Amino acid sequence: MGDLLRGSGRHSLSDRLGLANSAMALVTLIIAGVIAYLALSRQLDEQGMEELRSKAQAFAHILSEVSEPLSGAAGQHQLRSALFGHEDLHLLVMDARDGRPHFASSALAEASAGPTRSAVPGPDPVLWSIRPAYPVASIVVSGSTARRDQVRAVLSLDRSRDHRLLAEFIWGSAFSFSIFWVVLLVGSWWIARIELAPLVRFSDMAVRIRAGSLSHRLETHDLPGDLAVLGAEFNAMLARIEEGMRRMANFSADLAHELRTPIGILYGRTQVALSRTRSKEELRRVLEDNVLELERLSRLVTDMLFIAQDEDASAVAAMTPLDLRGVAEGIIEFLSVVADERGVRLSVSGDASVVAHELLIQRAVMNLLSNAIRHADPNSEVRIALSRSPHGAVIEVINQGAPIPDEHLGRIFQRFYRMDESRTRDAGGSGLGLAIVETIARLHGGTVSAECRSGRETRFRLELPEGGADSRPA
Repeated sequence: MGDLLRGSGRHSLSDRLGLANSAMALVTLIIAGVIAYLALSRQLDEQGMEELRSKAQAFAHILSEVSEPLSGAAGQHQLRSALFGHEDLHLLVMDARDGRPHFASSALAEASAGPTRSAVPGPDPVLWSIRPAYPVASIVVSGSTARRDQVRAVLSLDRSRDHRLLAEFIWGSAFSFSIFWVVLLVGSWWIARIELAPLVRFSDMAVRIRAGSLSHRLETHDLPGDLAVLGAEFNAMLARIEEGMRRMANFSADLAHELRTPIGILYGRTQVALSRTRSKEELRRVLEDNVLELERLSRLVTDMLFIAQDEDASAVAAMTPLDLRGVAEGIIEFLSVVADERGVRLSVSGDASVVAHELLIQRAVMNLLSNAIRHADPNSEVRIALSRSPHGAVIEVINQGAPIPDEHLGRIFQRFYRMDESRTRDAGGSGLGLAIVETIARLHGGTVSAECRSGRETRFRLELPEGGADSRPA
C-alpha cells in the first residue's frame, strides 16, 4: 500500500486520481463545448433567418416603388442603392412570366436561380451552398413594380461568415480546453498528492508494525475524518490481534506447564517400575496409576481444545429453545451418586427457558454443579436456582462451604487457575472447568460470575440472553 501511494509499480494512487479527475473534467468540458456550439449555431441560424425575412419584406416594398424599367440603368441603380451596406445580401430579380433575369447583384445572386427555381414565395428560406465553404439561405418574393411589371425576386444571405465564426469557436474552444485540461491535470495530481499525504503516513505507520511490535498504535488525531475512523478501526484490530497473541502465548505457557506434570509423573513411574524386577501385581498397579493419569491428561487435552475453539461461530450454530428446568433435573440425576458419596443433597427451584446450544449449556451447568459438590460442606445442600432477568434467564448454583477469598474471585474463571494446587490435582481437576463455563457463557453472549455471602454461602451466577448470542443487550 505504501509503495502504491509513493508511486512504485505501474501507477501511483495519486496519479490515477489525478488522471481520473482530469478525465472527468475533460468529458465535462467537451459536453459543455458541444452544448455551447449547438446553442451558438442555433442562435446564429435564428438571427440570420430573422434578418433575411425582414430584408425580404423591405425589398418587396422597394420593388413596388421602382418606377424605372429594371433592365435600365436607373432601375438597377435604385436596386444597388438599396443593397448598399449589406455585403452579405445578394438580390436576383426575374420576370415572373418567363424567368428572364432583370437584375443580379452578384454571381451568387445569379447562382440562386437554380436552387430556388421551384420554391414557393413565402417566409420559409431555401438552404443551399454555392461552394462547400459558402452556405447560403435564400427567400423568394413575388410582387410588381410601380410600372405594373410582375417580378420574382430572390434575396440570398451569404452565411459563410457565421460558419467561420463557428469554426473559430471550435478551434478556440479546443485550444482553451487543452490548456485548461493540462492545468487541471497538474492541479488534480498536486491536490491528490496533498490529500493523500495522511494516507501515506497511515501506510508508513502500518509498515512499522510487526508481530513483535503489536503494541504500536496509529496516530489518528491529525488524520482526516474518514481516515481517522479507519485508523481507529485499525487500532481496534491491532488490539484484538495483540490480545489474541497474548492469550495464545499464555495458553502455550499454561499448556506446557500443565502437560509437564502428568508427563513427568508417567515418566517417573515408568522409570521406577523398570529400575528393578517387579511382580505382576506391582506392574499392574503402576499401569493402573498410569491409566488414571492418562485419563486425566486426555480430559485436559479435550478441555483445552474446546477452549481453543471458543471463537468459532459454529460452536453455537445449533441453538434451539431449551427448558432449563429439564436440563438441571437431568444433571442432578446424573451427579446424584457423586453427591451421595460426599453426603450432599441436590435440589432445583424455579423455571426458565432460553434459546441456546443444549450440550454446551449442559456442560456448563454440570461443571458448576460438580465444582459446588466438590467444595460443599458435608451434609449440606447444593441448590440450582432458575429465574428470569430483564434480558434472559439466570442459572445460579449455590452451596455451603469454605468461602472464596476476595483476591481469588476475579481469577477463578481463568484457565488453569487453582486456589489450592495440590487439592485440585488430588480431586482430579485440571483448572479448566470454570474457564469452560466462562467460554460457554461468552459464546452465548452471556456472563458468569461468583460471589460469597455471609454464612459460608457461595453463589455462581450464569446469565444467558433469551434469544442467544444475537440478542445480548448493546
